[in-house]
Amino acid sequence: MGLRLGRFLHRAWYRSNRDVVDTQKLLLGNLLASRIEDDKLRWKTLSELSLRLMGDERRNRQISQTAQPHKKPPKTEGERT
Repeated sequence: MGLRLGRFLHRAWYRSNRDVVDTQKLLLGNLLASRIEDDKLRWKTLSELSLRLMGDERRNRQISQTAQPHKKPPKTEGERT
């Protein structure tokens, strides 16, 4: 019971921390891009920033899915417990 709760809390903390980090990246990127005076360059920068953040989000999802512990395979008939 205790290990399950610990794993659950760790995953919840990890996800919320990841969301905070992503939000901070987005806000910093917006701040920096807003200081660009050339309209074309500013929009190009915002576009590239958005695409990179989406790529990071997809990669983080793949990593978190593969990092989850795997369940044991079901026991076959005749296998001793």
